[in-house]
Amino acid sequence: MFDMTFDDCDEETGKTVVLQLIATSDAMVANMPLTAILQAETNMFGTHLRSAVITDLFAEETGRGVGGKWLRAIAEICDRDEITLYTNAACDRSKAFYLSHGFERTQNSKHMLVRWPPPSEALLAAMACDAKSY
Repeated sequence: MFDMTFDDCDEETGKTVVLQLIATSDAMVANMPLTAILQAETNMFGTHLRSAVITDLFAEETGRGVGGKWLRAIAEICDRDEITLYTNAACDRSKAFYLSHGFERTQNSKHMLVRWPPPSEALLAAMACDAKSY
């Protein structure tokens, strides 16, 4: 039997890594010609989740790659720190942009998109161990 502890999955750690992500984003935006707002996500009980919502992403001049540069940097941090990103994209151009940066459509809403981090080494190890038991 595989025994593992998810110390990095506790609420306080999740809250900390998301707040660090937001601070990094704010610092990047200060030096870029765009507006980008990330918000930490909590569930209906107020529990901090290891996820963030992109509420605004507007480049001063579209089509120059600034938004994509920001999003690639944020996605890299999210992958490393196992943070899930969400956004609402109502227009086709926004949807295409996010889909081209690894976001997926959800079944919950036609405008909601999600970008999952890759599975952690601990999860892959647990799955492999579990598969051996069958």
